[in-house]
Amino acid sequence: MQKNVFGLGLLRTLLALAVVIAHTSSIFGYKIVDAVIAVQGFYIISGFYMALILNEKYVNNAHLFYTNRFLRLYPIYFVILLSTLLLAIASYFHNGQWGGMHYIVQGYKYDNVSALTWIFTVVTNLTIVGQDWVPFLAFDSINGNMFLTSHYYKEAHAMYKFMLLPQTWTIGLEIMFYVLAPWLVKRNYKIIVGVIGLSFGVRVYLRSIGLAIDPWNYRFFPSELALFLMGVLAYKYYNKHKTSLLQSKISPMVTMVVIVLTLVFNYIPLNYALKQWGYYFLIMISLPFIFSYSQNSCIDRYIGDLSYPIYMAHSFVILAIIAIYPANWSQQTVFGFVTVIFSIILAAIIMRYVQAPIEHIREKRVKNSGGDIIAEMLPISRELQ
Repeated sequence: MQKNVFGLGLLRTLLALAVVIAHTSSIFGYKIVDAVIAVQGFYIISGFYMALILNEKYVNNAHLFYTNRFLRLYPIYFVILLSTLLLAIASYFHNGQWGGMHYIVQGYKYDNVSALTWIFTVVTNLTIVGQDWVPFLAFDSINGNMFLTSHYYKEAHAMYKFMLLPQTWTIGLEIMFYVLAPWLVKRNYKIIVGVIGLSFGVRVYLRSIGLAIDPWNYRFFPSELALFLMGVLAYKYYNKHKTSLLQSKISPMVTMVVIVLTLVFNYIPLNYALKQWGYYFLIMISLPFIFSYSQNSCIDRYIGDLSYPIYMAHSFVILAIIAIYPANWSQQTVFGFVTVIFSIILAAIIMRYVQAPIEHIREKRVKNSGGDIIAEMLPISRELQ
């Protein structure tokens, strides 16, 4: 097996960059997969990975799993959150604009904002927990309370505007899966398939009542759970056939096909829904081959480890660009290109000075617990479109 090949790490980072491009502009007319595809594709990858580490690394140690997940997600999150706060303050003194804090500051104009609304805003911004609920909430400027909404994008005061890092709703949804994962990923095929069926049933029901729209089509955990569990099924196949997969001659070809289809997805002349679900099932059946092919590649692992900091940092980069050069960036053809470049640079810095020291701590904790060290992958999760 080659040591330096491209595989799952490259795929993860391509999906992260797809989100960045979706939030800015195409790169000279080019886009990777749509943001929805990138988000849901990574749900499948996350399910595979959680099953992998819970069965091979955190065996019978849910406490270590949860605490190491915390160390994986939150240090980078807090660094970007603090940076966004400082940028907002600097932006205010520079040009009188609060940047990412605009809606939070504007909220103080309403004297009747309820304590619960402010508590929710502060807690979700600090902890991530509950951010997956945010797309289903709006704020009533008359009575000061939050309320459920089926169409947040029609609301003048949608609660996502009060999130400093609005893309982090996907991390909140990941956390929901983490809560269930130690119990769920070790169940047998029948139970996993049964839960997938129930989850798809929820999706079909939502569609039947006219809710096949954002946020219900990719932000509602009960219907998204099926995608995580598709990844779990992929791991079960990998675990059963890992020896033969490592020797498989088709793994390089499968890896190349998935990466190429990711790059040209938007240009495939097929019905969108057919392409979308065909892509998801392709990822599911390909994951065992892609992982076995690239798991020992240090280059692929480094590229893959960029995915989470790229995903988390890109909103800060967007705000920084706008604060430094307040042009009409939505009309600038280089907006996506500039954001991608600086997001990658910032992600590399974060990996060097934040992620690497924390990773040393995490690996030491696993060694002390008697577990095995395996190459880890970060969950992206996702954007707010």
